[in-house]
Amino acid sequence: MDSFLQCQDCCRRFSGHRHSRLVFKANSMRRLTASAVIAASITIPLCADRTTIASGQTSTPMSAEAFDALVLSQGTSTDGFINQEMEAKIRGALKAIRSKFPETANLHARPSFALDTLAVGLTKQGQDVIKRKVKMTEDSPKEEPITGDTGIVKLDQLNAKYGATSVTAFYSPALLFVRFKKPMDIPVLIKIYAAIPESQATEGDEAMGDGDEIHLKRDNQVWLFAFKHGWGDCPAGCINNQYFFFSYRPDTQAVKKTGEHLAHLIREGMLVGHK
Repeated sequence: MDSFLQCQDCCRRFSGHRHSRLVFKANSMRRLTASAVIAASITIPLCADRTTIASGQTSTPMSAEAFDALVLSQGTSTDGFINQEMEAKIRGALKAIRSKFPETANLHARPSFALDTLAVGLTKQGQDVIKRKVKMTEDSPKEEPITGDTGIVKLDQLNAKYGATSVTAFYSPALLFVRFKKPMDIPVLIKIYAAIPESQATEGDEAMGDGDEIHLKRDNQVWLFAFKHGWGDCPAGCINNQYFFFSYRPDTQAVKKTGEHLAHLIREGMLVGHK
């Protein structure tokens, strides 16, 4: 079975809450205890499948290679939209590595946040605006949709520009989740939304769990890739991790394997590695 699908099967068996500092801040303003927050939020999945996390509510399928490049291109745009040029270059690099080293064929990138959602924490001024749109009490649903514009001018302008499909207040007017119709460059979008005067803090909608991963460090001449295969209790943090390291030159498409490492977490607080 594809190792990514194995991870996803684990994620479907375990559920968790949104892993965000803003979630707890919003709920503390609603006078909920931390344990109540966790209990109320426990139906949110640890991670979504490849199509859902990359394409929001659409059913458009996405290949594993396209998804990997999408994840690894995060943070490279200048405007908050996906950097398609960088995505294409990364896709080419992954193809070159996998064609020469088949052990990486089924190892895929795992985003640490949803690619179509932002969490926006509001100042008191922003909360007062939202309170005119929704009335939330301790008996309200944990997510209250906001119909039409929020009334926060700059927020509404950005939502229109980036194609937001919904805005919901999460437990209180202090925290909004903004969802987009397609994948976005979330790290860049966080900075753009953080500049809204009524924004006190902005974060991604972070995921929990562990599994296979790909990491990329870029410079002008050499790109460094690290592929990781994780197994053993991955929802809590993989016990076993096999790493494969590669260098790639974008100018020549030359690939070189630079190392391999096997690490076992055999006892709490102890990591033993084998080359």
